[in-house]
Amino acid sequence: MCFTLNMATLLNGWSVEVNLRKQRGMTQLVSARDYNGIVDLTYQTSVEIEEFNNMNELMAKPVNKALNEYGAVIDLIDRSFPENEKYPFWLIRLWGMIPGNNFLAFYDQGVFVGAMLNFRAKDAVFVLYLVVNDQARSSGYGSGIIQWAKARYGNSCVILNVEAPDENAENNEQRSRRIRFYEKNGFHKTGYQITEGKDNYLVLSTNDFTPKKFYKAIGRMSFGFYAPKLKKSR
Repeated sequence: MCFTLNMATLLNGWSVEVNLRKQRGMTQLVSARDYNGIVDLTYQTSVEIEEFNNMNELMAKPVNKALNEYGAVIDLIDRSFPENEKYPFWLIRLWGMIPGNNFLAFYDQGVFVGAMLNFRAKDAVFVLYLVVNDQARSSGYGSGIIQWAKARYGNSCVILNVEAPDENAENNEQRSRRIRFYEKNGFHKTGYQITEGKDNYLVLSTNDFTPKKFYKAIGRMSFGFYAPKLKKSR
């Protein structure tokens, strides 16, 4: 069963018309139109994720209102990130419906252990949120989700931002631990950083990072209308 629903959605100051497809009870975005034309998107079904799950220890499920842990995912993201790193949940859900992007909840033998939201371009994946259920931390699930993503996206460059070390920041030790965690799991410093407001973030990635890949992947957050400017890190 397919249907088209036209929505006027305000996204970073742009009015966007989106088309949704209903498939197997799942609503997914299959195209998006701004007032200048069609945004190029590639359709990806949840069936592909289910097939990939069969080859991995952790199981991933798309986050939507039909998910039993839907409320738990919302609460986990809300309490895990500072206000300046939070986005409206309606926008997070819209991002997750865009083909190629993934808004996923992760399970170990049926137990909810974490979530991830990423944006996928042709040869790069930008991870906006990766969070472990605070009732299951220190059990290796953060590393497990990373390994799931690296295996799922093959040779694609997986990219994420982390708060830059700052001796004057109250959470400086936490920032350093977070960087060491990602380095232990195959990420490296790219030599670039971005600035959002007053906050500086280091750009980390897996293999073959280039600024072009960064802009293509992170640009999917705004349908290509905006991307933070990369600059050389110190």
